[in-house]
Amino acid sequence: MAAVAAVVFAAGLIAVVLAANGVRGGDGGTGDFGSADADELVRLQERDGVPALFPDPVGGRQPIFVWHTGGEPDEGWIAYDAQVDGCPLELDREESVLRECDGDEHPFTGDDLPAYEVMVEDGRVVVDLDGDDGTTTTTATTVVESGDVPGD
Repeated sequence: MAAVAAVVFAAGLIAVVLAANGVRGGDGGTGDFGSADADELVRLQERDGVPALFPDPVGGRQPIFVWHTGGEPDEGWIAYDAQVDGCPLELDREESVLRECDGDEHPFTGDDLPAYEVMVEDGRVVVDLDGDDGTTTTTATTVVESGDVPGD
């Protein structure tokens, strides 16, 4: 029960940070958003051990998780969908997995989930929710991390 309370608290804290820092994006739930200070997100992840949840970062889009895998706060960010077919993924902290409603599991890196390009600009994590062509920027089997250069 304490784990659930910690996740709810972390999600609430992130929502407050988003509101305080402003969310940007286009109409209809497309565009990008600058989530929060990269150092703060790393600190929260180290403290809570779970991906950061952004319930609806730009109106009209489904929720996303943001996870840090890099050695430095300005690299190694991953963002991916937080629900599958309308069903929210369950965070299982003890097993370090995300669980779909049908029981399928994914690691916190979001492998096999639709993912989005992530950049760090001026110390802030920025997620591109629609890429250059209005679609997610990865396939269902590839995760784009900040610091990666497409085409390399």
